[in-house]
Amino acid sequence: MKVAIIGAGLSGLACAHALETKYNIKPDIFEKNSYIGDSYNHVTAILEVFHRPYGNCIDYFNNKLNLQIKPLNELKKVIHISPNNFKAISGNLGYLFLRGRFENSLKNQVYKQLKKSKINFNTFADYTTLKDKYDYVIIADGSINSTRQICCYQEWLNPVVIGVTAYGKFKKDTLIVWLNKKYCNKGYVYLAPFDEKKAFIGLVITDIKKHEAPEYLKLFLAMENINYTIEEEFTVMHKTGYVYPHKINNIYLVGTASGGIDPFLGFGQLNAFITGAKAAKSIALEKNYENLLKKQIDHITNLYEYRKLYDSATNDSYDKLLNFISIPGIKQFIYDSNIDVVKYSGNLLHYKRILSKKTNGKI
Repeated sequence: MKVAIIGAGLSGLACAHALETKYNIKPDIFEKNSYIGDSYNHVTAILEVFHRPYGNCIDYFNNKLNLQIKPLNELKKVIHISPNNFKAISGNLGYLFLRGRFENSLKNQVYKQLKKSKINFNTFADYTTLKDKYDYVIIADGSINSTRQICCYQEWLNPVVIGVTAYGKFKKDTLIVWLNKKYCNKGYVYLAPFDEKKAFIGLVITDIKKHEAPEYLKLFLAMENINYTIEEEFTVMHKTGYVYPHKINNIYLVGTASGGIDPFLGFGQLNAFITGAKAAKSIALEKNYENLLKKQIDHITNLYEYRKLYDSATNDSYDKLLNFISIPGIKQFIYDSNIDVVKYSGNLLHYKRILSKKTNGKI
């Protein structure tokens, strides 16, 4: 069986790993860059509360995907800062992961565990050509450009991400999140540490132009009195949306190309692993890819309900939200239980919105 994978990102590498280790299929991988890793260095998170259907993500990687993944750090505290409020949540909240060209970055960890797959670096691959030469083609190029050409794509969000490296004193197990309409519009700012002396600050801002992002960064730094030494790293667009179908003839969409970016927080690494592994299973065992992805698509759709509610919030709402999530009973329900909060509350938000439309907002 001949399988081509376009892109050596997380989803493409996860797909290749599953094909070769579980199904003894050796794919050809085409990577336009000369290296494995992201083009910019940053830190991302997998928050346990938003991924309960899969349990502990490290256990999921190890036990379900047979991947030995080591996080940058465990996440023990999240500090939320709104215009007039400050709340800290502590516990086993998830993990932080290193992204970029570092030897121990998330992509390089997966890459090092490949044994048979051939990677063609500095090679731009076109699915329209490969689909006639291979039995299956996996589009894992980290974009939705091909997706728009071959299937239905409905854009949900088109935020600008501006990221910087900050130097100062940080706690390795602590994530800081700022919520303020003035400098993040319908978005947020987060700080995730590389180590005790260096951290990544990312502004995820919706409904602005890319060239406007530096002004929002300046406003954030001034309003929050950030006095770290700052080095600007990058500004990128970060599209996310709904995709259907995820397989067209012998072409599979995985990762970002499959709509795998989390529409609520904008992280996508766990979705990348899942879609890559599911595509491999579908190919090897002739399973229906849409059925294999149903759980994940439902999860992403529920997160989109959260995002719509978040986008409609005001600064006053942010202040009240932080008070709400820190109420002892509510805090335990959200952070210290095994309940799939996203599933149940996402469904509730969806039905409430439908009911509101039917009653012209009077519910």
